Amino acid sequence: MSVQEPLNGWNTKRKLLIVLAIAGAIAVLPVLYRVNWVGFGADSNKSVTVEEVINPRDGKIVKLTKTTEHFQSGKTLWDWLGLAGTLAIPIVLYQFQRSEKQQVDITSREEAMLAYFKHISELLIDKELKLLITKKQEDTNFKDPKLNALLDAAHACTLSILRRLDKDGERKGRIIRFLSDVGLINELNLEQAELTNANLNNVKLKGAKLGYAKLSNANLSLTDPRIIKRIKKALPTLSGCVDTGVLLYCADLQNADLSGRFLPSACFKSAILKNAILKNTDLSNADLSNADLRNTDLTDANLNGTDLTGADLTGAILPDGNKYELRQQLKQFGVGNC
Repeated sequence: MSVQEPLNGWNTKRKLLIVLAIAGAIAVLPVLYRVNWVGFGADSNKSVTVEEVINPRDGKIVKLTKTTEHFQSGKTLWDWLGLAGTLAIPIVLYQFQRSEKQQVDITSREEAMLAYFKHISELLIDKELKLLITKKQEDTNFKDPKLNALLDAAHACTLSILRRLDKDGERKGRIIRFLSDVGLINELNLEQAELTNANLNNVKLKGAKLGYAKLSNANLSLTDPRIIKRIKKALPTLSGCVDTGVLLYCADLQNADLSGRFLPSACFKSAILKNAILKNTDLSNADLSNADLRNTDLTDANLNGTDLTGADLTGAILPDGNKYELRQQLKQFGVGNC
């Protein structure tokens, strides 16, 4: 979900509230006109004056009391429109400033993300980070202080931009997709990365190091038929499997969607997967020991060889669609250490 979508939703609600407020005011005005003390209807005020005059007949002074009553017409439609316009000015100004601030914020985040892409691209090309990574992959004994320094720089920039994007899940997803596409996803240590609400749908996570990462409400589902077909074809040897070796130990994955994902041998040790969706997810030989799997949906998941030692499965839905009640239920799914 993009940031613009929630903004559009808020604008729609705001318009609806304004319409309801106007309609309510129109409905209430006739009632107010019938109540004298509120001052909406016609108004009048009386003044009493005492005058002393001389009676021409007997010459005596006589006091005359004179009562004068002034009437003022009730408020007209134009009066109320003028009042409404006056009251609306600060509200309109506030909404305008709020909209401007939101737009500036969106622009700022977009510029920050593009600056990040540019910086990482410079590290990969100008600073030869890509070349050094290739040498490391070709020679396991290859060591170069420059490589570590460049990876540290990329690591710091990545964690910083992810924190800055806050709840912008769409742009967070674009950051991780970029790292995956340029081959940095398995090189950077993204422990404690702020990926709440991130849209990682169909993003290749092979070798990703996401221990302690915040991934609550994130979308990590795999739905692209082409990717699924390619992974299934590679499963016998696991070579080329996009999600092999993913490290998600102690990660916060509450309410995350991992449906259709292929995560054989992934490490979810002590991860929080409460209310997560793991439908049709391949978790064969994965480490889910001491994981919080309460109310997790494991329908059609592959749990062959999965380590569930100490895992809390209270309320979880098992691969056969039944609710978890006893530990013995896990045996039929080939779970290891059950």
